Order: sequence, then structure tokens, then C-alpha cells
Amino acid sequence: MIVNIGICISFLIVLFILSAVFFSKEKIEIIENSYFKKLILITIIGLSIESIIYYNILFVSSVPTSMYDILVKILYIYYTFWMFYFVLYGFVVFFQIKDPNEKKYKKFKFYMCIFYSLALVFCIVLPVEITLTDKYLYPYGIGTTFQYIFSTIGMTIIGICGLMNLKQFKKKESLPLIACMIFGVISIVVQYFFHEFLFIVPSHAIAVVLMYFTIENPDVKMVKQLVENRKIIERTSEEKSMFLFKMTQGLKEPIKNIDKQVLRYEQGNNKPSEVKEIITNIDQENGKMNYLVNDVIGIDSFDNNNIKKMENCYNLSALLNDIKIRVKNYIQNDIDFTFTVTKSIPKELMGDSIKLKQVFMSTILNSINHTKKGFVHVDVSLITKYDLCRIVMTIEDSGEGLELSKVNDILNQEEPITEQEYLKLEKLDIDLPLSYKIIKSLGGTMYIKSEVNKGTEITMTIDQYLAENKEEELNNKVDTYLKSSTSIKKVLVVDNSEEEQKKIKNILEKMGYVVSISMFGKDCVDRIKNKEKYDIILINDELSPTSGMAVLQELKTLKDKSKKIVMLEEDKLFIANHYLDDGFDQFIDKTKLQDELRKKV
Repeated sequence: MIVNIGICISFLIVLFILSAVFFSKEKIEIIENSYFKKLILITIIGLSIESIIYYNILFVSSVPTSMYDILVKILYIYYTFWMFYFVLYGFVVFFQIKDPNEKKYKKFKFYMCIFYSLALVFCIVLPVEITLTDKYLYPYGIGTTFQYIFSTIGMTIIGICGLMNLKQFKKKESLPLIACMIFGVISIVVQYFFHEFLFIVPSHAIAVVLMYFTIENPDVKMVKQLVENRKIIERTSEEKSMFLFKMTQGLKEPIKNIDKQVLRYEQGNNKPSEVKEIITNIDQENGKMNYLVNDVIGIDSFDNNNIKKMENCYNLSALLNDIKIRVKNYIQNDIDFTFTVTKSIPKELMGDSIKLKQVFMSTILNSINHTKKGFVHVDVSLITKYDLCRIVMTIEDSGEGLELSKVNDILNQEEPITEQEYLKLEKLDIDLPLSYKIIKSLGGTMYIKSEVNKGTEITMTIDQYLAENKEEELNNKVDTYLKSSTSIKKVLVVDNSEEEQKKIKNILEKMGYVVSISMFGKDCVDRIKNKEKYDIILINDELSPTSGMAVLQELKTLKDKSKKIVMLEEDKLFIANHYLDDGFDQFIDKTKLQDELRKKV
């Protein structure tokens, strides 16, 4: 009996320590954790009851037998509740239940509630006989027999669940279940032959202790940080997709202008001077297309050998913010000035931040100085690839503009920066020719599109090294957490319309989903090829240039298991069933977007 009370008190101390550690920090409320909380508290109650029984037997001689009857009944109620929650825990572990609303889980829980409610009634109603000596207390009789029966059934249910999912036996989460079944059987056999050894509750304590070290128990602070990092990463991907889409749209303008010039040539008897003008215009538009394709959105042109390697790091966000504040001091009331920067900026880049700041700021000031009224718009976008970051700054104004010959003179300079020009650099007394030289010396590029009295558009790009890049590591951590520890669903929205994307994302995020954005069908397919996982993919049927149906067919060839939902305009709803026959899991009426998303996603 001394051994029994020693074991109970030892486990009580251990469980109190584990409880203090577990409950001292806020935790993510996943199903395993919720059952662990209940089991650890119930086990503390069970150990306390047994300790009271042992203490009374050993040290208090005047305790009436009726008191032991009550204590044994309470102990049997404990057995019933403990086994109920342990069976549910076993079901959750072996069937990998993450969503408490999952049908098979809800159905199983319903039947277990009925079964153990019945067990609780039997526990209270059926009589229990007690053999009490100065060495031990041994309960027997019909009430005790039914306790053995209900416990055996509970362990059998857990065993069946395990046999139905044998692969889960290899995982650490199954260890408390296996240990409890083994120690439980041993305890019953020992208690049957040696009445003084009551080890059933301690066997429960062993299972709970093992459970503490095997359940997924993420710290809220860590998870929130990971999820926030994930949002930043997702936002970076969305902004990259948006930027590429915007640049692609920008290609349409020079193509349209070239078509106009070709049509002009074909429709008239052009004089030699007009033919020369047409050729010049086509060459200018062709130059812009080459610049956009090769120097701005040509991600394959990222080349470490072309980047000026520098060891000093700088904060790009702080640099741009400083430029914005300083430039605003030069703005006149007649000028509409905007300065937009992509939200996702790497913390640190490696490069010559001083020259970069000087050339960016001087080029913006040049636009402001040559714009008496109208607007000056500055837009900064970023493209990242592996350990490299491309900064793209576009400065557009409605100012005086430049003649084509002047633009060509600026962009055809080959002379190095002179000592006098370096002095101008220190004073921010930089004109466009010097800005071009500096950006070129840093390994960057500049493109100028201008028309006299109509304004100028200047685009500068420069590639810099990222000081550190942990996107892939963070992606993996958060994906693992979202997949294994929560019921949060990931949704990918594939839609060309920026306005529609924002609307859908806003609705879904309020519903608790993690939402990613893609503006191209090819980008969606590439994400799946790169092993990105989504629970649901929402695809606009009116995608271009690749249709929603074509995207679906490519995803099917990749054997992607996510649910695919097509978004249809009202005039296509009458053929919605054909989309389902072709492989979509569901369709959404875009005229009722919010209601449809809530109902079908």
C-alpha cells in the first residue's frame, strides 16, 4: 500500500509540473490538445482519489465503510470519463482528424456519447462490493465487472481503429495509446491476482505523460509569427504576379502603336520623310518592347555576373521612405505627386545604397523640375528570384518632355563618369545623362519614353543581392503547421481581374481561409508543378490567354488533388453542368459572388 500511495503522489507531482508548463502559455486549440487538457485534469482527479483511499487505509482507522463505497463510485465515474475521452483521442490520432466538423468524427463521437452515457448510468446504479483490510481495498461485484467490460470495449475500439490505420502505428502520436493498452492489461491482471496492487490509474498517468511529449503542441506566438510571415510571402507572390501582369499589359501599347504605323504606311502614298518618320516610330516602340521583355520582366536575365557585388547591406524600405519625404519638399501645389511602393520589401539588400539613392532621387527631382503643372507619379516594384532582387522604378510625368534625338543621345552614351560629374553627384546636381551613366555603372538599365509637351516616362531597373532569403524555409514551416495542426484551408484564386481578386480574397479571408492570388493560368499550373498545395482552386472561366478549362486539363494531368471551382458569368450558367462533367467539382455564379462563396467554398 505504501508503494501504491508513493506511485500516485509521484505521478501527481509530475502531472502538476506538466500542467503548469502546458497551461502557462497560450496554445493553438487543435483537437488533440483539447483532449489532452481534459485527460490531464481528469487523471489528476483520479490520482487524488486513489491517494485519499490509500491514506485513509494506512493512517485513518475510523473511516466508515460507506465512505469507501462513495470513493469507489467516484473512482468508477472517473474511469468512465477518462476512457470516453481516451477513446475519442485514439480515434482522432489514428484517423488523423483535423476538422471537428468532419462527418465521420461527429458520427463516432455521437455513438461514443451514447455508449459512455450508458456506462455512467451502470456505474452509478450497479452495486459494488468492497473487501477492506489493513493492507488493501479490493472492489468486486457486478458494478466492478461492468467497469472491466466497458474498459475492455474501449480498448478494443482503440485497437480496431489502429488496425484500420496501421501506418499510424509508426508515428509518435500512437505511443500513448499503445502504452495505455499494454499497461492497462498488465494492471488488471496484477490487480486480479494481487489485490493490494492498484495500478490502473497510474497506467492512465503514464499514457498522459507520454501524450504530453508526443502531441503537436505549437506555441501561439510562434505560429502567429509563421502565419504572418506566410502572409508576407504570399503578398510578395501576389505583387509579383500583379507586376508582371501590369508589365504585360504595358506591352500592348507599343504593339498597338506599331500596328498603327504599319497601317499608316499601307494606306497612303508616303513621302520619304513620312516613311522615315514611320520607321523611327516603329523603332522607338520596338525599343520599348525589348526593354520591357529583356530588362524588366525578363526574369531569366537575372545574372549574378552582371551585379556589382558589394558587402555593405542597406534597408531598401528606409531608403525609399527617405527619398519620398525629401522629394515632397520640392513639390509645387499645381503638381499631383504620388509615390507608391510594393508592400513586400526584403529587409536587407546588398549594394551601393548611396549612389542608388542619389540617382533615384535626382531622376525624380528632374521630372519635378520639368513639370510646371499636372502630375508626377513614382512607382517602385520588386521581382525576387532565389538570392536576387530586381528593383524597378518607373517615373511618369506630364511635363515638358524630350525630343527623340535627345532621348537617343542620353541612351547611347558610352563615356565613363568624369571627376566633375562625381562632384555633381555629391550635390544631387544630376541631369538625365548623368543619371543614365550612374545607373549603368551600378549594373542597371534605363529606358526613356518621351514626347515634347506631353511628358516623359522613365523606367530604371537594378539587380541587388538579398542579404538573406528564408522564404522557402518559412513556407515549409507554415505549410506543415497549416496542414497537420489546424483545419485552416488554403485557397488559390486564379483571375485576370485585379478588382475581382481583391473582392474574393476579402470575402474568403473573413471566412478564415488562407488565400493566394494568381493572375495567369500558367502561373497556377507552375505553382502546382512546384509542389505548392491548396485545398481549393477557384478559377475564372474567362481567363486569358489560357482559358479556365485549359487550366483544369493541365491540373488534371498533374493529378492535383485540390477541389476545383469554376467561376461563371450569368450567360454561361445554363451550361454549368458541362463544366462539372469535364472535371470541375463545383461552379459559382459570379453575379452572386459573396453568397456563392460562403455556400460552396
